[in-house]
Amino acid sequence: MSAVLVDANVLVYAADRLAGARHHAARHLLACLDHTNAAVSSQVLSEYANVLTHPRKLAREAPTVARSVREVAVRFRVIPVTAETVLEAVDARARWQLAYYDAQIWAAAALAGVPVVLSEDFADGLVLGPVRFVNPFAEGFVLAEVLM
Repeated sequence: MSAVLVDANVLVYAADRLAGARHHAARHLLACLDHTNAAVSSQVLSEYANVLTHPRKLAREAPTVARSVREVAVRFRVIPVTAETVLEAVDARARWQLAYYDAQIWAAAALAGVPVVLSEDFADGLVLGPVRFVNPFAEGFVLAEVLM
């Protein structure tokens, strides 16, 4: 079982050299994670590819994006978004008033038994059912404490 699900914002900051301290923090974080302790969902891979290719964001060429996405997919466990994930996300959206794609991140983690989502998109420390959200860019973040 993976200890954490890495959200797309962490991957994007690691790829964006102009992101300053977040770039360095994301690169360090990802260097400490692999398939033994971390996962991404197929949604995360899609969001990452979208930002990398978007002409007003990072605007990378297709071969570079494909290589970057492949590296993530090989390095981490990939949790597929299935019909069950979608249905669970619809329920979570209604239950906790989440935006749909945030609910789908929650559902992927919950169904895969991943207890922590690393993301800056949720309130740090928020617990919804079996999943806790941790902001890896928050002051005082310590990865070892999350992986315990």
